[in-house]
Amino acid sequence: MHPKHGMISPLDFIPIAEETGLINKIGAWVLEQVCQQLVQLPQLSYMSFNISRYQFEDPGFIQAIDRIIASSGADANRLVAEVTETALNQDPQVVARCISQLRERGMRVFLDDFGAGLSSLGALRNLTIDGIKLDRSFLDSNLFSRRTAAIIDSTITLANNLDMELIIEGVESIEQVAMLQALHCDTVQGFLFSRPVPEEELYKLIRTPSLVALNAAA
Repeated sequence: MHPKHGMISPLDFIPIAEETGLINKIGAWVLEQVCQQLVQLPQLSYMSFNISRYQFEDPGFIQAIDRIIASSGADANRLVAEVTETALNQDPQVVARCISQLRERGMRVFLDDFGAGLSSLGALRNLTIDGIKLDRSFLDSNLFSRRTAAIIDSTITLANNLDMELIIEGVESIEQVAMLQALHCDTVQGFLFSRPVPEEELYKLIRTPSLVALNAAA
């Protein structure tokens, strides 16, 4: 929270952090927080963290992750690394090696914002990943068009055929949940369940029975 500008979107500050070289420190700090929360919240099955394309360029990236996990006592099997298409534009061999090393440590790796760019299908073909997150842009209203429904249905089939998990982002209404259930989508994410909250609010949300029921229904 900025004292003058209030809440600043990651869409605004992440590019600046990448340009100034601060993204590696921010990424390490985020993973530290995630690991601490996993230790404090054993009822959570997993937590996700994002990886910037610049972190893949850091030769000490994997070693830094090892140190953070070891010092926190977190279980790497409860971590999900989310990689966007921009990160995949780095050296393919470096990216593939890093993803392989993350998976060797027990983490799952998801392709984030799937369908938003041009390299998604190539990544599914060339990289060993565990899941995909369909970009929120496909849920632009409460009523799916025939084309949107067909794309979502095809993505669900694609994920199933590749033995990958699928999460659909951007769910903001019960109507969307109902339509996604009709398409046999198992997992969704969005503001319907919660907007970003401070750490102390996270603990309250996790212990809220109505939220648990809503997630189970979705």
